[in-house]
Amino acid sequence: MECITKLPFNENETEDSLLTTFDSMVLYDQENQVPREFVWPDHQKPSPNVPILQVPLIDLAGFLSDDPFLVSEATRLVAEGAKQHGFFLVTNHGVDERLLSSAYTSMDKFFFCHRLVRNRRLWGVA
Repeated sequence: MECITKLPFNENETEDSLLTTFDSMVLYDQENQVPREFVWPDHQKPSPNVPILQVPLIDLAGFLSDDPFLVSEATRLVAEGAKQHGFFLVTNHGVDERLLSSAYTSMDKFFFCHRLVRNRRLWGVA
């Protein structure tokens, strides 16, 4: 491997002595010298006082109605949920409760399996 810097050569040094060694004490000297781009701003740092997340609740009955206000409100809540949280809850979607219950039961069975059992399953097959 080529080196882009030329080090002064000392004839008394052997090739083994030229190998770089890692000195962990260097890390202690740089404790307060973390590059700025790796430091989170105070407002983004974790906090034990996290407010309760208000997940947007989307009522599809209102969205599917002819009421422009309800359609607009549902659209706004979907956008807000997607941008701020990455998810939202949907009600009055028309999916049969038995199907939902079966899906939740299947998810529980899957996630209560040992990790090695879950990893053996084909991708996309529960």
